[in-house]
Amino acid sequence: MISNDNCTWTGKIFLPGLYKDKPELWGPQSKLISYLPLSHIAGLAFDILSHIEIGFNLHFAKPDAL
Repeated sequence: MISNDNCTWTGKIFLPGLYKDKPELWGPQSKLISYLPLSHIAGLAFDILSHIEIGFNLHFAKPDAL
């Protein structure tokens, strides 16, 4: 079972690796399009938790967009 603590820890460890080389790319001015279902762990960890941590604009694609 994936706990809330597990998800928040993963977000705090995972995110610095994404923007350590170019921190100016990630911030409130950034936009992300999510196409993974939120029931998928990668959709939850990256889309939702990184949105909370960094604060960029999060948009959801239509389910049939792919």
